[in-house]
Order: sequence, then structure tokens, then C-alpha cells
Amino acid sequence: MQYEEVGTRDPEAPLAGDDRTDGHAGGSRQLAKLSPSGASMRSTTAAVAIGLLALGGAVAILSKSALWFTSLAKIADSSAGSVDGVISLDGLQSASLYNVAKSGSVYTKHSGGSAYNAHVVYVGRGICLTAGQADKHVRVGLTSHADDGVGFDHGAYFGLFPGGRLYKPGDPPGDDFTKTYGTSDVVCLKAQGDDIVAYKNGEEIETWAHKAAASMHVKILFYEQGGKVTVHDEAAGEGFNLVARGHSCANRAGLHGSNEFSRAFGSVAVCYEYMSGTPGCGMYFTYDAQDGWCDCVVESSGVCLEDPKEHHSVYKMNHKACTDKVMNC
Repeated sequence: MQYEEVGTRDPEAPLAGDDRTDGHAGGSRQLAKLSPSGASMRSTTAAVAIGLLALGGAVAILSKSALWFTSLAKIADSSAGSVDGVISLDGLQSASLYNVAKSGSVYTKHSGGSAYNAHVVYVGRGICLTAGQADKHVRVGLTSHADDGVGFDHGAYFGLFPGGRLYKPGDPPGDDFTKTYGTSDVVCLKAQGDDIVAYKNGEEIETWAHKAAASMHVKILFYEQGGKVTVHDEAAGEGFNLVARGHSCANRAGLHGSNEFSRAFGSVAVCYEYMSGTPGCGMYFTYDAQDGWCDCVVESSGVCLEDPKEHHSVYKMNHKACTDKVMNC
């Protein structure tokens, strides 16, 4: 007997038990039986088929090896813009791109039509991003298996779907949630301990218990061509979340080292470590990516009063509780 694959593709419903991300995954599938031409041809056909399968297997192995070495040969400087292959993110870490172009911190699906056949994957325990549109299908996940498919069986994911729908599949089945997102919203997915937690604009929206492993991968899957996201790599700390880019807090307690609530550091992660241990600091802090200034809003001042400011970002500390009645947070 011979079989051919037929069926439809549904970008919002992963194919049960199918971990592939090569364009076959993401939809329903059925096998259509083809009638044999006659019993007299079967023995001859079988012999020829065995020979072709053996030859095909050798060719497939050689082809995959060639593709792997070709990908390694495509290591490039991400600041200049890269298409497919293995690229450098920061000189130490690399990412694998397929049917995806990277320009700065923007990743765009550039080819492959409509299928989950485009991805970005790299080692990491957290990601924060903004969608470049609200009319396409993009899945953002954390997984312990880099080759995980659209269902993210070894981790968790949320979907940025058309109509501004922020979607999480049911676990257990039927326990879905659908929220909304816009192109200015910052959505994050982080491994915290052995849990995976999703955030929107610094607020926790979902937790997947016991889904995180010691080593995790960030993976983004694109369906439609032209789909894009902007990744905020500096916001992927386990203890804090990005709330707003291009803003500072007008009510921050210090400025340019004026007191213990204002210091200069080389990264937002070090800024967080300092402010999280500084008595009196509340949930919010700001970081100036250009000059390194790190300032916090004290507890008694309440929430951050966002103020547009170039090169600045506002962050929220996950472990800080709302203790002041005036905060309303």
C-alpha cells in the first residue's frame, strides 16, 4: 500500500503528538489510501522501493549534515541584520534562526508562506517582547527541548493571535485563558524556580507549575509570513519584569547618585540586585541603558508615575509585596 498526507492546517490548534516544527505541525492530518495497481506489480515494486529507500536514507543523512555545516557557516554579527543560520546574540550566546531575519532586536518571518516553519531558538530562562502586529499567529515558549514543536510539550507557551488575543492552551484541557494584547504591551515568559510564569506589563497573568527544568530554551514560532516581534533581551531577569520602555519614574527617590536610592551600574541585572536589597525601595525601579543610572521608587511613594524619557525603562520587582495603602497596586 502507498499513502499520501492530506488535510488542513490550523495555526491555533497543535497536532496532538506531533513535535515537528517544519510546516507539517500545527494542523489536523489524515492518511488517504491509494489503491494498488495490481498484485502482479507488487514484488517488483517492493524490490525497487527497498533500493530507493536505502539510497534515499543515505542522501537524507548527507543533506542534513550539509545543512548543519551550512548553518554553522552563517554565524554573523546580529547588529548588522541576519537571515537564517546560527547567529551571535552577544558574543557569548548564539541563536538558531530558520526562515527568520533579525535586525537589531526585531525578528521577522521572511519566507515559508503560512505554516509553523519559522523559528528563533536559544538557551535562556526568560524572554520579554512586544508584538509587531495584532493580526498574525506567533507562539512564544520556554522548553527544556530545543526541538519542541508547536505544543511545547516540554515546557509552556502563550500565543499572540489575530484580533489582539493573548492565548494560553488548557492544562488541564479546557482550562484555557484568552486575554488581550496590543503592540505596545510587554509580555514575558520566565522560568522561576521550577515554574514557568507569564507576565503582561509587569503583572503576573499565568503560572505553569513544575514545568521548568535546570536548562531551558527560549523558542518563538511564526506562522504567517511577515509576522514579527521585538525582543527585549535585557528584561529577562528572573526577579524582575519590564513594565515600560522609553519611560522613567517621575517620583523616583534619587537622581544621579544623590542618595542610596540612585547608583550607576553596568547592567539592569546588577541594578535589580542592588535595589532589591536596599531598605525602603518599593516595587519599581528604573534603568538608564545609556549612562547606567539605576533609581528606585520608595515604598511610601506608591506606584511609578511614568514619565517619557529616552534610553530609560521601568521595571517591577517580582518579590516585592504591595504593603502601602496608597499604592493601590
